[in-house]
Amino acid sequence: MATAPIPPAPAAPIAREMKAPPRTVPFRPGDMPAVVEEKTGRLPFRVSLVLVWYMRALAIVYLGVGIAQWAVIIGLVSWNGVMLTEMTLPLQAGTIYFAVVDLVAAIGLWLMAPWGGVVWLLSCMSRVMLHTAFMTTFGQENVMVAIQILSILLYLLLTFLADREERLRQ
Repeated sequence: MATAPIPPAPAAPIAREMKAPPRTVPFRPGDMPAVVEEKTGRLPFRVSLVLVWYMRALAIVYLGVGIAQWAVIIGLVSWNGVMLTEMTLPLQAGTIYFAVVDLVAAIGLWLMAPWGGVVWLLSCMSRVMLHTAFMTTFGQENVMVAIQILSILLYLLLTFLADREERLRQ
């Protein structure tokens, strides 16, 4: 019985150049390519970079506010002349809530993590709600409410423009 000839082994597949997977980690300022515009000799304006620095500035502010809340909790300072143990129960709860939430938001904003923006928005909206809907308990802070709302609007505008910028680059 004659056997059929064995066909030759297929050639090894040609190695293809692998492309890097799409970036899934948050954008960081150090990731900016040093592309210099030929006409002006300057770096191009990037809204995404402005958003990064805005979030970092917010992180520093909220870190300071969170530390100040903890200073009230441990008794280093008083809030409007009142120590934590002398506050009403809703004020104590608000102080403790913001002491935790503000520090978590600060860390998330600094890391440019998506959850950081969410926690920061939760903190802002909580402050706005407490000083508008429950102003008899927490006081009427119109300037603080206006600053919170303006910071949210600026964040939303920068996020929209950075997303638009990213789409135009693709």
